[in-house]
Amino acid sequence: MVGSTGVAVAVLGVCLVLADLLPVLTAPFEAVGALALTVYSAHIVLIWALWTVDPLREGGSATWLLFAGTALVGAAAWRAARGRGPLERLLTWSSRAAAGERSPARADHRAGARR
Repeated sequence: MVGSTGVAVAVLGVCLVLADLLPVLTAPFEAVGALALTVYSAHIVLIWALWTVDPLREGGSATWLLFAGTALVGAAAWRAARGRGPLERLLTWSSRAAAGERSPARADHRAGARR
């Protein structure tokens, strides 16, 4: 268990260094992370759609590469054009509404009043 944790920490460290050294190369992965809820939800919908169309179709490397490539390209394009993903926007809006906040400026105002 300690060995596996050490390897995981080492891989994470290498990935963080690469992200700093090669930001253009790692930007699509960053975009997928920033749009995680949207990407995961789209993934589930697409798997359901594939099973509905062809229930006997097996996955495999080609399907995995198609999903991964589409997620990387789609998330990078969306983030470049629109910023936050649609489900991330919905989650932010709903959590702010539940907390009684209307905008980030109002939240900053409240935080300043408590100091």
